[in-house]
Amino acid sequence: MKQIFVIVVLISIFARLQAQQTISGTVTDGHEPLAGANVFLRGTMDGCLTDSLGRFSFTTAQRDSFPVTVTYLGCEDFNHVYTATKDIHIRMRSTSATIGEVVVTGSSFSFGNGNAKSLKALDIVAEGSSCGDIVAALQTLPGSQKVGEDGKLYVRGGSSEETQTFINGMHVLEPYTAGAQNTASRGRFSPFLFKGIQYSLGGYGGEYGQALSAVLPMETTDRCNYDKFGLSASLLDWNAGGTKVWKNSSLSFNTTYMDLWPYTKLFPGRYQWTRPYQDLSGEIQYKADLGANATWKTYMGYDRSHVGNIDDARHFNLWQDNVYLNSTIKCNFSHGWLGFGGMATSFVWDNINEALSADDRFKRFRSEVHLKAKLQKIFSSWWMASMGVEDYIRNYKLNYTDTVSSKFNQQYNMPAVFIDTQLKLLRELFLSVSARGEFFSICNQWRIMPRATLNWYPLKVLKTWVSMGSYSQTPAMTFTALQWSDILPAVSTLKQSIANHAILGLQWSLPKTELRVEGYLKKYNHLPWFSGNGYTATGRGTSKGIDLYIEDHSLLPNLSTRLAYSYCDAHRLWLNDTKECMPSFTSRNNIRLSIKYGIGHFFIGVVDSYASARHYAERRTPPYNSVDLSLTWLANTRTIIYTSWNNVLNRHNIFAYEQGRTIDSDRNSLFYIGVFISLKSNKAYDISNF
Repeated sequence: MKQIFVIVVLISIFARLQAQQTISGTVTDGHEPLAGANVFLRGTMDGCLTDSLGRFSFTTAQRDSFPVTVTYLGCEDFNHVYTATKDIHIRMRSTSATIGEVVVTGSSFSFGNGNAKSLKALDIVAEGSSCGDIVAALQTLPGSQKVGEDGKLYVRGGSSEETQTFINGMHVLEPYTAGAQNTASRGRFSPFLFKGIQYSLGGYGGEYGQALSAVLPMETTDRCNYDKFGLSASLLDWNAGGTKVWKNSSLSFNTTYMDLWPYTKLFPGRYQWTRPYQDLSGEIQYKADLGANATWKTYMGYDRSHVGNIDDARHFNLWQDNVYLNSTIKCNFSHGWLGFGGMATSFVWDNINEALSADDRFKRFRSEVHLKAKLQKIFSSWWMASMGVEDYIRNYKLNYTDTVSSKFNQQYNMPAVFIDTQLKLLRELFLSVSARGEFFSICNQWRIMPRATLNWYPLKVLKTWVSMGSYSQTPAMTFTALQWSDILPAVSTLKQSIANHAILGLQWSLPKTELRVEGYLKKYNHLPWFSGNGYTATGRGTSKGIDLYIEDHSLLPNLSTRLAYSYCDAHRLWLNDTKECMPSFTSRNNIRLSIKYGIGHFFIGVVDSYASARHYAERRTPPYNSVDLSLTWLANTRTIIYTSWNNVLNRHNIFAYEQGRTIDSDRNSLFYIGVFISLKSNKAYDISNF
């Protein structure tokens, strides 16, 4: 039977290869060949990069007409529909950068072009260790820490709460799914919801506040122009979604049910689950063009999560309800002004039985209203500016019952104003200067935070930058749920926590290779610290290090490799520390090697992650290491099959120590398989839930 199966698979692959057509040709600027130009067919995954002589060649299952697009840094995009497939000669037209085309973002990353790191949905799905999770994919980048017991983003020596998520410029109060203690959370949002995901590890402008270390701004897809419907299923979740289109608007929906009960039955782990993780979520998006000069986007998501396990004779049981609503409008006014207005609301209810001890009860309610208005204008080819106002209105309610009952209720708001100015000083020199003023109503205190980034392009392939800035965050956002019952009553005596960033970086971009080196220094002040008589704003800390990132496509055709190395030396006096020490969530050295190889419509991914020991009062953890594999198969233009196997060497990784016991994952390895099917769509390889 095995031999028959192998023969059938080989025959089907051979038949598919026979049905494919080869598209080949050259790309030049009219004089010289352009190496590293991106040539692809619009609406498909078919394409390649040109070689050192400007030549390209790839296969496709497309028939009759071939909509070719070519992109190259410093040139206008080329678009043309061909009927012949051989000896195509393409001439690119160069452009000169203006202030509107150069985004000075400081410590951001780029997978392919521009200054900002932009992750596409299929990049995330095909990442070897991600299992389709945005947060897990971002953890393969330099600057992030591997903290396996909660799975959240820890950036450059900062806690996970210091990285804040924004959707369409609006804040998300709780971007992670709920989970049991010492189990990894996932990001709440599907990667297919977004047209691009930017990740800034520091040095961001005045528009973003309440984030000490990093921001994760994500932009949802634009209005769709065709109906679609799709289904997906995996060992962990089931999904259905689609879009209905009208003349100037579209309505999308997506619903997901996740239940780990079948997986825990098939692959039992170390934990005793009374209710393996279960989540029911739904999302709705409405997008409309309001005439020729305005667009409106509205998104609403709801999650209902439940999980329970037995831990130290405690029957931990958690329910969480999470509601997020986001509505934004962009308008083009006269004289070149661009306006933006947005509103976002978040409501999160947590209900935990036996949270800290047997028979206790922990109830928490969090809410936030975020309002923002912004104006932007490109005044000339060398000057662009934006300004805005916003307000965060927050409410926290806590009720903890054990032998006694303690309650806490707090409301506060943080209005802010910001201005960003970008200047083209010279042909190769760009400067961004911004300032943010923020008011903290609890302390009745204003704080002005200046920020600046200077980008210099001495060569076409070389970019350097230096960035400095001041950032703040309310102390209430830097504590875990089960610590808040002790700390929140003291918030009124605390100040905003402060982090001052200094960043120096260099990027060398060759046609098929990118090298990036960045050094940073962060100094923390006014961190909350228990001095013996209560919590005060006398905590402090530093974090310094260097990040190295190499992305290469030159070793073999269809092979891409990424190497990320981070060195982080962090110390802080924080929370219940008795002396300034290395935070327990920090590893001094982190290395990640990612390899992706394409064979026809198959993409093989390998990720090797290593993190040095983490320090605890009792002892140090062993180093962390995991080798993860993935296989993505573009089965046809309507079906994508993704499989992954995390920690294939079955290494027993210890994440932390707590009261003399080890903290590790439920199981050493995780196997995942997902099938994404588009039932109604006129675009190849389009995931149809949005």
